[in-house]
Amino acid sequence: MQSLKQSTFEYMSFMDMKIGQASAAKQKNEFELLSAKLAQPKMWTRSTKYLRASSERESFLLEINKVEDELKEISSEIMVEDSLMIILAAEMKELQAKMKDCRARMAAKKRNASQRFERAKSLVEQYKKLEVDDDFVTDLDVASSQQSEDWGRLRERIRSAWSEL
Repeated sequence: MQSLKQSTFEYMSFMDMKIGQASAAKQKNEFELLSAKLAQPKMWTRSTKYLRASSERESFLLEINKVEDELKEISSEIMVEDSLMIILAAEMKELQAKMKDCRARMAAKKRNASQRFERAKSLVEQYKKLEVDDDFVTDLDVASSQQSEDWGRLRERIRSAWSEL
């Protein structure tokens, strides 16, 4: 009996084992099925994340392109401003040279004007001296006219004396 018990026990164990294996295989299949079902949302999540990342990358690339375009515009504006500044600096140097020249001409004109003023002043002083001399000349003219008259009288006397002779 004992052997019957043991055989029964072994058979039951074997059956349990078979049932356990079948159950384990079934559970494994269910687990794989559930894993596959879980993997699908993970895959979907991954693909969604990938799509989001891809669209974000595209939007970043668009923003980068916009920024690059803006930088190009800014750099071209800066280049234009630089060239304008260079032109302005050249014009300022030219104006400074003209101002120096103008100042030099003004200084020369001022010197010439002061020289002319001094000369005019000198001429006025000489003229004033001549006015005084004019009075003297007038006196001389009066004296010479008197001398002429005296000479005229003397000539007449000499003629009359000659005629009497």
